Amino acid sequence: MLHIKIQQIKQASLVLGLILLTTLMSCEKPAGLGGKAEIKGKVTVKSYDKQYRVLQATYPAANQNVYIIYGDSKTNSDDVRTSYDGAFNFRFLSKGNYKIFVYSDDSLTGSPSGKIHIEKEISLSSNDQKYDIGELVIYKTLDVDDGDAVITGRVMQVNYAKGFYYVIDTTRAQEAAVYLQYEDNPEYSERIRTLDDGTFAIPNLIKGNYSIMVYSEDTGGGTEKIGIIKTTRIIEQGQTVNVGDIFIAKD
Repeated sequence: MLHIKIQQIKQASLVLGLILLTTLMSCEKPAGLGGKAEIKGKVTVKSYDKQYRVLQATYPAANQNVYIIYGDSKTNSDDVRTSYDGAFNFRFLSKGNYKIFVYSDDSLTGSPSGKIHIEKEISLSSNDQKYDIGELVIYKTLDVDDGDAVITGRVMQVNYAKGFYYVIDTTRAQEAAVYLQYEDNPEYSERIRTLDDGTFAIPNLIKGNYSIMVYSEDTGGGTEKIGIIKTTRIIEQGQTVNVGDIFIAKD
């Protein structure tokens, strides 16, 4: 009889232990708020032209939304905005698994929304861990006329006697159409006309290679006009590039 009672006490103790363990496990705090842990980092912007051929600038992403997901959640759990230097900080976190992400312009992956997300996964091992995830790089794209550089020049018209027999004089080409092509774009980005003194200026340009073209009559006797092209490159923001004189022929 005594043996049976001891066995019953042992079984009861085992059951009680299992209940206490289950209770403790169920009370363990999941990923989220409630601790003293922190996750911090920085967001940096790299801007390119639309086809990501030329890097335009690299700078801190100020006032950028940064999102966090707690544990296995399928939706955003919280978000903060970056400071002027691109820094962000999620505070008062408990130990667990987290995802940090930001939205970026699509870098040619074909996303229907034109956006992609840049993500990092973090595992905090204690309730007071300080974790620096480093740098998150996002991308932004610019149109050709989203910059602050300028291309200038002048179009000069060489006037010939009929049949291009000899040169009469050279004058400044007024109202001549000037076309601008960026990198290997198949179409011209800009079309302007020269002023009364033959000069032109194309402002608000981003960095990259450019072709400037003006149509001229063909001194070889062809009936179709030919394009007179000058190429140049903008390598700095705010740069002014003068391509000099472009000569076209007039019969």
